[in-house]
Amino acid sequence: CMAPIPPAAVDGATATYDQARAAVQDAKNFIAQSDLYQVCIGKEVDDAAAKAKADGKKPDADFVAKEDALVNDNQKMKMKVGAEANAVFPAYHKAHP
Repeated sequence: CMAPIPPAAVDGATATYDQARAAVQDAKNFIAQSDLYQVCIGKEVDDAAAKAKADGKKPDADFVAKEDALVNDNQKMKMKVGAEANAVFPAYHKAHP
């Protein structure tokens, strides 16, 4: 699973309309890619658990914890990117009445 790269934050007060619009679209794309990334990680954990069960073992707790941390970190980044994107157009409209 490859973690998506978050887009750069854009200051809506100094951005052009097209830059602001592109920033919001980049954020939407990042969030969609992050959703797929998190599903991929979940599948890796499920597959590892199934293999461990088939082998008569318990899932590797360290592996599961590492994967959970990746999902949590990505979720935090999704929230940050979403908040930044939500701030672009209010700042744009305030600077360009």
